[in-house]
Amino acid sequence: MVLAELNRAPFDFAEGESELLIFIKGYKNILVLGSTESFNWLILIMAFRLFSGLLLRIIYVVFFFLLLDHSRSKR
Repeated sequence: MVLAELNRAPFDFAEGESELLIFIKGYKNILVLGSTESFNWLILIMAFRLFSGLLLRIIYVVFFFLLLDHSRSKR
């Protein structure tokens, strides 16, 4: 699998590899070369982006309630 940023790296598509354009936060367009591996990476990145936001919200809520409980127990 080859990852390369479109704005920096030169490419050679003469080998006939399939290409898939994906977007990752913090990067510009990223080109992933390879057919099966491209879809695996796409699914992995989509799942990460979906669950990372959800997981972060859960951590914030748990931390808030632990902090609230700790402040109540000191009274």
